[in-house]
Amino acid sequence: MTDASRPPILTRTSTIVPVAVLLLILLGWGRIGALHAGPPMQGQRGDIRIEFARDGHRRTSVLLVPEGSPPAAGWPVVLLLHGAGGNGEQGLDSNGWRTVALRERFVVVAADGTPADENRRARFLGNMRTWNSGTGSGLSETGNSAVTRGIDDVGFLVALLDTVARRVRVDARRIFVAGHSNGAGMTYRLAAEHPERFAAVGTMAGHLFADAPRLLPSPVPLVQIVGDADPLVPMRGGPVRVGRSTVTLRPALESPARWAAMNGVRDTARIIRDDSVTVRSWGSVDGRRAVTSYVVKGHGHRWLWPGADRLPERVIGPTRAALNATETMWAFFAAHPRSAAVP
Repeated sequence: MTDASRPPILTRTSTIVPVAVLLLILLGWGRIGALHAGPPMQGQRGDIRIEFARDGHRRTSVLLVPEGSPPAAGWPVVLLLHGAGGNGEQGLDSNGWRTVALRERFVVVAADGTPADENRRARFLGNMRTWNSGTGSGLSETGNSAVTRGIDDVGFLVALLDTVARRVRVDARRIFVAGHSNGAGMTYRLAAEHPERFAAVGTMAGHLFADAPRLLPSPVPLVQIVGDADPLVPMRGGPVRVGRSTVTLRPALESPARWAAMNGVRDTARIIRDDSVTVRSWGSVDGRRAVTSYVVKGHGHRWLWPGADRLPERVIGPTRAALNATETMWAFFAAHPRSAAVP
């Protein structure tokens, strides 16, 4: 049996809390073989490892399923996309998604990008995982990243969701995607290319780099979180340098403004809160076209969750815990299930 024809491998895995997480999240940076449906995983709970081959690449992810029976409509699902240099387990644990998922009872699919050298073990420094978030992805368009190799991450993530849906009863009206930094860029790209799959999306400290339609065929609500002291996602845009690489980035608020236009919202943003966090909204805050941005004053690039890994302030900027990014995204997701009608 070839790799391309093997069914996905699903095994339990222990929880690993990594010691270094977000350093090169700074870098904004085939077809799948026959997938046998196999028996449903309704009796399996905890961490389940998913592996399958696609386009000659061995793709890996971790699936977290809460204890107990799923809701009558099926499990809500959050597809979680780590920053460059990270991995799915890091985002699940260090960024608080495990804690929130077990309390609120939803499934998390914590996917892994591909390392620069797939013949060696992925490492935070030296062989980091990245996502192909689209050309123009800035500092990730260097070396042997997923962007430069043209990895079909969109196809992989769609196939991954299909695999999960064959094994766990999921609520198709409540499938969400959340990403940080390079994973935020991947979130934008995935939802832009497959808006029919997602009820809502959330991004932190990342840009919409990929080509996208001027108008999405079905609108997708967006919540963006960014720090106004993020040296890697500058509010006003401009040159960003990490190591020997420099790239000129667009202003941080251009991505949600562009997404609002893609959702068919012609209104300019209005400020609905302005204290330690500035909250802007394009259009209705609770409709299917909702786009909301949280700008955390004085905050840098770090994911905002108590206990998330810390890196040198000189690299990623300061930390200001004015909100909880994981709780904020989940609250937005919970308020925006997909419906048949689009208000």
